[in-house]
Amino acid sequence: MILPTISAACCQHVINRAWGPSKTPLTGNYCAIMLDGFDANIQTVEQFNTRGKETIAYTSVGTVEPWRPDSKQFTNEMTVKKYNDFGEKWINPAKWELVKPLMYKRFKLFKSKGFKSVEIDNIDLVGNVKGADEEMVYNYARWLSYAAHKLGLKIYLKNTSYLCDKLVNYYDGIITEQADIYTSDIEGYKYFINSDKPWWDFEYTPIRNRNKLKIATAVYKTRGSKWIKEL
Repeated sequence: MILPTISAACCQHVINRAWGPSKTPLTGNYCAIMLDGFDANIQTVEQFNTRGKETIAYTSVGTVEPWRPDSKQFTNEMTVKKYNDFGEKWINPAKWELVKPLMYKRFKLFKSKGFKSVEIDNIDLVGNVKGADEEMVYNYARWLSYAAHKLGLKIYLKNTSYLCDKLVNYYDGIITEQADIYTSDIEGYKYFINSDKPWWDFEYTPIRNRNKLKIATAVYKTRGSKWIKEL
């Protein structure tokens, strides 16, 4: 069962609470909310679902976060170099098939909590992990789409502009960051708008402030040959 996609023209406001404040109004002019897939409980997810908000589970599919309950199930063979100073490590793109059972289990958990969709972070392994190539990332990303749709979840790509043309038919939309800065990536993201699928962009200016809600500041549309912000 593949859930219908949101029209890019009708759903503009989305809130990111995955790493933001603990409280968000249950009503308001937004259509979707991103919550941490592990931290959010069934009751919280249901509160937003009953008010017609699309609930999106945030999860990192390209790194292993040591504070996650399943982190010890990732073997040394599945990971490579350090991602940041918090102990995260990149997934080994050459061994992505070993990760499949763990990611599928995560998706099942999100589904059991009532989430409608999943956002996959840190999938852009090319350029970040030595030896990663587009074919590896494409195959991994395509399988993630298959796994989510098999469970009746929608799935949103994260950044990864260089694969948008190949993945647009397998994903229900895309979530990006800093498109105002990384303008060269826009050419990739446009494939989702052209396919009438949502593109939500978050701009972190001047700095990320954990005390403020992260609200997507732009949904990009075409007007002739010019890319414009709808918000």
